[in-house]
Amino acid sequence: MSFESLTIRLPKMLDNWPWPRRLNPGYEQLRQDSVNWVKQFNPENLGIKKVFKGGNSEMLRVESDFLTSVIVTDDSGDTESAEEAQAIVDSINEGFNNPHVKMPRDRPVIAELTRQFWLKAMKLSTPSQRPRFLRLYGDFLNAVVIEAADRDDDKIRDFDEYLAVRRNTIAFKAAFWINECSLNLPNYVLNHPSLVSLMDHATDLVIITNDVVSYNKEQAQGSVHNMVAVVMNQYNLSIQDAMDWVGGLFEDIVQKFLKGLEEVPSWGPDIDNRVEQYIEGLGNWVRGHEVWSFESPRYFGNSGLEARRSRTVQLLPPRSVMGRSDGTR
Repeated sequence: MSFESLTIRLPKMLDNWPWPRRLNPGYEQLRQDSVNWVKQFNPENLGIKKVFKGGNSEMLRVESDFLTSVIVTDDSGDTESAEEAQAIVDSINEGFNNPHVKMPRDRPVIAELTRQFWLKAMKLSTPSQRPRFLRLYGDFLNAVVIEAADRDDDKIRDFDEYLAVRRNTIAFKAAFWINECSLNLPNYVLNHPSLVSLMDHATDLVIITNDVVSYNKEQAQGSVHNMVAVVMNQYNLSIQDAMDWVGGLFEDIVQKFLKGLEEVPSWGPDIDNRVEQYIEGLGNWVRGHEVWSFESPRYFGNSGLEARRSRTVQLLPPRSVMGRSDGTR
């Protein structure tokens, strides 16, 4: 079958998700601030222009800047060897270690971009909150290097191995740390098994959404760091059968998340109110990521809304799309 005639049917996702699409009321007001910030880094050289849509109140602005940092870090590392990816990571960590010192001009631009994000994030967080972010973001950076090493070795991980790495390359827990700062929940609440499970389920839903919508571009780039590709390899499935398999897993996790809501205990009115906002944030993040994936041009160009409606996309020929450093992932 020719690639021109092969159509992929995307699984339905979040049809019964309790959190609808909602635009933050502060989005338009601060969007331009984030756009102007990115312009100083010459976004046409980083691939940002194709994916960036801006940012909130102060927290939404920081969240927007964080997501820009993640996307550019991911794209920067995705065409590099493990050694080159490690050099990028080392430069970024240099900025975390010296956040008040501008990065030297010979460092990758992403290091300075991330340093500036971190200065903003520090203003929203307490000294006791920051080590959690640095650990979570460090997990993301280390996973970027692992992905690059797998690419060097042409290694396709089995499903469990892949998911362990992917839960870090998705950077969702680091992103949600910004929400956690505003709620200031005590660690004994954040680390309660019920909230840990909800966080894990939300992370996996974001992963599957991303891997489903990005599969076509990634297979055209020759990337196998994608759940659909991993399932195809492990179970000897066709693209469509793998998509259906992943879609079934997605629905199972949705049900686990919704059932898990019943297992959250009470800690009293004040904490319960903040926990409710925490859960609301998880639900909105899962929905927001799914909507953004189709409404931004990152995965489907100008055809995202049609792809979301029809659930079909035409398979791109192998190696027909440039590496992710051009912002097409």
